[in-house]
Amino acid sequence: MLKQETTATITPTRGQTAPDLVGATPDGERLSLRRAFYMRRNLGILFVADDATGQRWLRDAAAEREAAHAEAGEIVAIVPPGMDTHGLPAIVDPDGALRARYGLTESDLPAVFVTDRYLTIFSTNTGETATPYLMPDDIPGWLEFIAARCS
Repeated sequence: MLKQETTATITPTRGQTAPDLVGATPDGERLSLRRAFYMRRNLGILFVADDATGQRWLRDAAAEREAAHAEAGEIVAIVPPGMDTHGLPAIVDPDGALRARYGLTESDLPAVFVTDRYLTIFSTNTGETATPYLMPDDIPGWLEFIAARCS
């Protein structure tokens, strides 16, 4: 009898490569982090739930998008279907499969991962109060740090 092996997805941490995320945008187009941003932009990857906190994080992140662009960065949202992304590029995660690729559960949201242009993770935050030093308005500062360090 063969022993069936189970593998739990572990949340990636600083120094690891962020898993690629591929899926439909709210407009029905297809978006891949790797194809769209690899070697082009440093990223803030934001996962949110369909609740008031998720909407607030999306609004706050959208307000920081211009500052992120100034640092050769982009903020990408991973959202449940039907959420207003406030103009952020987004991938819809209808069944939580994309969230699971990052080892996240609903209770870990909102979550943010800041990466360089090679998708190497520099900073993370899971859950709004876990590490409050990384909120949406902190993303441009991290992108500036990465841009200065990696140029």
